[in-house]
Amino acid sequence: MITRGGSRPQAIASAALVAGRSPATLVAGRSLAALVAASSLAALVAGGGLVAGCGPAAPVAAPAPAHGPPPRYEAMRWMPPTDDVVYAYRTENRTDGTTGVLMMRVRRVGEDQIDLVSPSRTEPLRYTDQGLLRNRTGMFLLRTPLTPGARWPSGLGANSRVGKLDVSLKTEAGAFDGCAEIIEERNTPVRGTITTTYCPEVGMVRVETHADEPLIDERLELRSFGKPVDIMNKGTTPAQ
Repeated sequence: MITRGGSRPQAIASAALVAGRSPATLVAGRSLAALVAASSLAALVAGGGLVAGCGPAAPVAAPAPAHGPPPRYEAMRWMPPTDDVVYAYRTENRTDGTTGVLMMRVRRVGEDQIDLVSPSRTEPLRYTDQGLLRNRTGMFLLRTPLTPGARWPSGLGANSRVGKLDVSLKTEAGAFDGCAEIIEERNTPVRGTITTTYCPEVGMVRVETHADEPLIDERLELRSFGKPVDIMNKGTTPAQ
């Protein structure tokens, strides 16, 4: 069940772009990138945080709730293959109190494939009856079915497991129920954990990163998601 908050402009990201900077530069430090390098989430990390979206930030309109038959693959429930959806995340470095905003864009490129698009790279993912597969490495970002305690290799020196199921949480994007925690445990280059909460029909809603040496305590939470809105062309009339 999803109770969405209102869509809102990404003011911080827009200000950064006006100033000639990527939204990712607003994220303090690069500890997150150090931990997740070469991991199953490396595809989602660029320049110190999750993928920065392509192009200027804009308000997004929340998509309508999904109806109809169940998805072909279970992984589609946890990472919907909706074309051209922008996710905006609030970032927080809880060691120094700094915050920022990060963007991610999902693009559907085939019946069973999506791309996660950033300015620096495009990461292709493929849905299978075993989960959501990273095409380049052959490792699973999500391994289905999601059953308590299930484990799988997710990268060099990394293994993922299913944590809590039926999680409820609230963010600026709304209230979400029936969510699942995926915990990635890394041994190299930094020993630590990345806990990602996926919510049905939405995708990634929260990412928490922890390590002791060096000290890392960071969180990303969903602020808004949906189709991008072109505010420059929407509802304008020619000048008289």
